[in-house]
Amino acid sequence: MAGDERQQQLMMAYVDDELDPREREEFRAQMAADPELAREVTQFQNLATMTRDLKLKEPTDYEWDRFWASLFNRLERQTGWVLFSLGVLLLVGYAAFEFLSADSIELPWKLGGCGLFAGAGLLFLSVLRGRLRTMKYDRYRGVKR
Repeated sequence: MAGDERQQQLMMAYVDDELDPREREEFRAQMAADPELAREVTQFQNLATMTRDLKLKEPTDYEWDRFWASLFNRLERQTGWVLFSLGVLLLVGYAAFEFLSADSIELPWKLGGCGLFAGAGLLFLSVLRGRLRTMKYDRYRGVKR
């Protein structure tokens, strides 16, 4: 890129039309003296115009329904969640084992850590059970997106 950090900031401000009239004229003089800077500003202006006009198209409900109707897509998602959950359980179990078997950690810290993990686990299970139990009564269950 042409110039230093200050010049790049000025260039971005120029492209975004955020310079006051005096700064704008000074920057135009710099571009007139530096063809590489002028070329770079033109490239950034073109990029800004393209991204400003870019609109991402949302898939329709029909397309989502068709996607989830595929057994492969459902199995892929479910398998991913199962593998992720198993990985988390294994890592937490291994961390707990290492924590409890470490000789350098005193008993009060071990008991506190066990209480912390047990409490977090119970809270998670309580929220999960509550969510699963009330899911059939959720008014927004059939609402898409």
